[in-house]
Amino acid sequence: MLTKLTNFNYKRTFLEAVLFYIAYLILLFLLTFSVAASLSSFIAEFYLDAHMAGVIIVTIGSIILSFLILLEKNLLGNFPCLLTVLLAGFLAFLFGAFVGMIPVAFLTTKQPKSIDFDEECNHRSAKNITKPIISTVWLLAGAYTIMYFIAYFIVGIFVA
Repeated sequence: MLTKLTNFNYKRTFLEAVLFYIAYLILLFLLTFSVAASLSSFIAEFYLDAHMAGVIIVTIGSIILSFLILLEKNLLGNFPCLLTVLLAGFLAFLFGAFVGMIPVAFLTTKQPKSIDFDEECNHRSAKNITKPIISTVWLLAGAYTIMYFIAYFIVGIFVA
């Protein structure tokens, strides 16, 4: 079960999706902790900056994992799956990694889209890989900007 954690094309059962959720949740926590610890040594106002760094890391991490899963399963053209990616980022931004990784784990239970032989030859070429990567970068930048303004608005309401 744990040997296929990095195989994003694999269709997982419910138990395997739960183990995927736990493993990548721990990975995100370790990454967030290391960034927060490094911020504490450089910045005097540690708590707010470390918290914001954690929110950013968890949000971007859940979106990147979701896109990697969709890319490997050849589901980038599936609109409900793309909405699930946005939902994962939004939930991770609002509620953290515990809730934000649930849609990511759900995506691992989806069946990969089969492709014919001609598409298989072109599937891994550099030309076809760069388009999803560019789209992912633009979507991440847009999602981060929107979530930043939402957070700024919410903080402005509570502070004022």
